[in-house]
Amino acid sequence: SSSSGGGGGGGDAVLDDAQLGLAQSMCVLLSKEPTEERAALLAKAVVHAPSQDLRMRPVQALVYDDAPWLSSSVQLKHLHFVHKSLSNSVAQAIGARSLRDVLLSSQARQEAIPCPRASRLHRFLEARRGLFL
Repeated sequence: SSSSGGGGGGGDAVLDDAQLGLAQSMCVLLSKEPTEERAALLAKAVVHAPSQDLRMRPVQALVYDDAPWLSSSVQLKHLHFVHKSLSNSVAQAIGARSLRDVLLSSQARQEAIPCPRASRLHRFLEARRGLFL
């Protein structure tokens, strides 16, 4: 916890069971709002939800695991997952991103980097053959 005295302590306070239950219930209630009202609220306010590490985080910074076969095999330390008490459908409805979308957008950014043609690489390596042996 911080000593800044600003209220809820931001995202650094660990939730206890009662707080986690309340946060989970609020997320479920929000997810059940009609789409238009929910979208308007999400556009105006920064909604927070519990993360897997029991901290409240903005939903835009959270990811839900819609690809457990990928999450178990990929290094994902930079991602914050929604708490397991929230279903994927609730997480999606309140604005969290899907793991597959995050991984695909990451892959798309990598593919945007031009890769030299094989013939050009071959010439480059041939010109430097003695340096690599």
